[in-house]
Amino acid sequence: MENNEDNEEFEKFRKFIEQYLVGETEQIQLIYTGIKAARMSNTVPAFLLKGPPGSGKTFITKVIAEYFNANYIVFQTFLNTSEDDLLYKFVPSENAKSGVAILHGPLPRALEQSHNKITVLLLDEYDKTRPSADAILLDYLQNSRITLQIDDKEEIIEGKKENLIIFLTSNDNRDFSEPLLRRVMVINFLPPSPKTVKGLLQKYFKNPKIIQILTKIYTASLYAGLSKPATIQELIQFGNALQIMPNASFNDLLYSFVIKNAEDMVKLEEALRNNKNTEKAMVYLSNNI
Repeated sequence: MENNEDNEEFEKFRKFIEQYLVGETEQIQLIYTGIKAARMSNTVPAFLLKGPPGSGKTFITKVIAEYFNANYIVFQTFLNTSEDDLLYKFVPSENAKSGVAILHGPLPRALEQSHNKITVLLLDEYDKTRPSADAILLDYLQNSRITLQIDDKEEIIEGKKENLIIFLTSNDNRDFSEPLLRRVMVINFLPPSPKTVKGLLQKYFKNPKIIQILTKIYTASLYAGLSKPATIQELIQFGNALQIMPNASFNDLLYSFVIKNAEDMVKLEEALRNNKNTEKAMVYLSNNI
């Protein structure tokens, strides 16, 4: 940070985000610095957030959008998402000769909305896209510009660089092209520590036993070999469900809100059974919530 004004602005940014996501101070500072540096150099702030599922990559983009009171455009990619999926949205239409209307997809929509206010675009799990999709982001990230072909007409859409913030997230399912990597700031995320998760849960729950069991579940999910650790959002929902439905089956709620996978459920139950303190907390919860 160069001066007191920058320090004060960063502290405001950090404190806002850490209301919802703790233990990521380094990542928060890198994102803040990346946004400021891009603004100073008249480029689009673009980030590739890498890390395992549940490490807070997606959630932090939502909080940043809230901080800036920004438009928040989310596109959840799927296996082999193509360039067309990023550029266009195809919807049934009785007025179109083909029966399908072609609308603007997430990339052009973000450019359009950037003319009105700050716009945060998230391409979630971008590593599921086809490698060829990287090419269309090059001009987009460098010049906030995209070219579309709709009904045999070429349309060039430009956005306001100073109002754009672009995030890609990745679970490391594929490598990215070198030209794309040169246009993004790569930030690595790790699952938060159990201590960090406990500190955040204390902001949402007053019952120490609920905090204890949620922390134990999170800790067990880290070392039980699950397909993905429990996320903070899932734990908060599960904790609320325990308070709302105290007579419901603990395991049913756990499966519904946190695990969602039969094989992972077996692994987690075994890990929890190996912890006597967790067993005591579970008994307490069933009798005292």
